[in-house]
Amino acid sequence: MKSNIDLSSIKSSQVDHLPIISHYAKQMGFEKIINELVPTEMEVKPGKIVLGMVIDILSGRSPLYQLEIIFNEMDCELLLGEDLPDGYFNDDNVGRVLKHIYEAGTQKIFSSLSMAVVNAFSLPTDQVHFDTTSISLFGQYLNSQKEGSPFEINHGYSKDKRPLSFFKKENSLFCHFCVLVVIFLLLVKLIVAMHLIRLLTIIYSVIYQNR
Repeated sequence: MKSNIDLSSIKSSQVDHLPIISHYAKQMGFEKIINELVPTEMEVKPGKIVLGMVIDILSGRSPLYQLEIIFNEMDCELLLGEDLPDGYFNDDNVGRVLKHIYEAGTQKIFSSLSMAVVNAFSLPTDQVHFDTTSISLFGQYLNSQKEGSPFEINHGYSKDKRPLSFFKKENSLFCHFCVLVVIFLLLVKLIVAMHLIRLLTIIYSVIYQNR
C-alpha cells in the first residue's frame, strides 16, 4: 500500500530545551508585559521579537545575529505561539524594537519581569540578593548633565573598598580608632601565641631531659 504523504513537504527542526523556555515565558506573561511597556506603531510585536531573542540566546548560539535566517528554519508555531511571516525578525525590526526598549526604560522592564516571575512561580522573597556593583568614573562628562541623558553621574566615593572610602567621611577619627583597636588585638594574639610556643618548648625540653 502506497502512502500519499509528500515527504518533501515535511519540515523538521531541532528544538532541544527551547519549548520549555517558551512555556515558562508564556506562564509568566512575558510577551504581554513587553508589549504593554514598549508601545510602538510597528507591525511586529515587541514582545514577540524579545522572546525570539531570548530563545536564541538560550539556545547557546552566539553571537546574537541573523535572527531572520534562524527563525525561518525553526518551528515558530511551537516556540513563539504562531507561525510568523518571513522577514519578521529582520535586522530593521529587531533594531527598532531595541530602540523602543531603550526609550521605554530597561530598568522598568526588568523590574516588571522580575515581579512577574516572583508572582507566577510563587518564589520566596524572605531573602533577596541584589548585585550592587558600582562604577567609578574620572574626568568630565558634560553630556551627563543634559536633560534627557540616560546617565546621571554624581560626585562621591565608590563603595568598593568601603573601609578606605569610609575614612574620608566625617567620622574618620572613629574609623581610625577602630582600626587601631583591631591591630592592637591582633598584636596581643601574636604575643600570647609566642609565649605559648615558648612555654611549650620549655615543657618539651624538661620532659626530654628527664628521660
